[in-house]
Amino acid sequence: MIKSVHAAILTRWTLVSVFGLFGLFGLFPGAASHWRSWLSEHALLDGLTGSGWLVALLMAAYSFLIAALLGFPGLSAGWRRSGYRLAAFYGGLVALLVIINPFWLSDLHVLTTFRDGHTQLISLVLPGLALWTAGTEGTGRTGRDNRFAREWGRHLMVAGLILFMVFVGLVKIWPTEADYARAVYANSFYKWLGSGETLNTVLVWTGYGQIIAALALAGYWFSRPVFRLGLAMMAFWQLHAYLILVQPGLEWIDFETETGFAVGVTLVWALKLTWVTAVVVVLASERQRRRLWP
Repeated sequence: MIKSVHAAILTRWTLVSVFGLFGLFGLFPGAASHWRSWLSEHALLDGLTGSGWLVALLMAAYSFLIAALLGFPGLSAGWRRSGYRLAAFYGGLVALLVIINPFWLSDLHVLTTFRDGHTQLISLVLPGLALWTAGTEGTGRTGRDNRFAREWGRHLMVAGLILFMVFVGLVKIWPTEADYARAVYANSFYKWLGSGETLNTVLVWTGYGQIIAALALAGYWFSRPVFRLGLAMMAFWQLHAYLILVQPGLEWIDFETETGFAVGVTLVWALKLTWVTAVVVVLASERQRRRLWP
């Protein structure tokens, strides 16, 4: 059985590794191009397109700071809790920037929605994950402070996971939004399905399954058996997602840029997927009584 202490260790070093790599990626020449492209596709932030290099450096510094606060030996639990707060803010900010993007008011289309939803909205799980892990650090001023952080962290993790899975399911069901998903599946482990009606059917039912998993996760607040079913479905979806990623046909690293080395979207998605894995492990390790409010 998974214990909370082991889940906390896994979560902490997952965050250290991912944010450390994000900081490193931000120093590559291609990072500025990535941010210029991302900003240009945002209906509200396209005026900052020319500052892509500055955004890349700031995000790299922010990521390095989180990794250092969480992973540097000798720092007190108080410093680590500060690192978790910064990680929570990062997750909330990134998700918010996607949510407030009124792509329907611009010339943007389906691919931007799908790509941002998968690589950015996955950050919805980060605030709860960081808050829960902060609640495992030291004793705080009172034991009640830590219990409060862990309780609210669980609520936020479940809520973020539900929102993310509903989105992922909907983009597979919505006909136009599924275009990019079909391209990804056709070049992955599932390429044996072909690119015709069989693949379309699998995509649709996968989408329905992800929405059902999200609804089952809501059992956290009213039914432990239903919630366990949701966690089991999430574990299956994790395996499904990793199978898609372990393929040479996907663009893990993009060397075809005029600015030099750039990190592919697939690699960023793979790293952020480890946050969802950590959330599933944490929720599976917690056996306390669920309540609608902490």
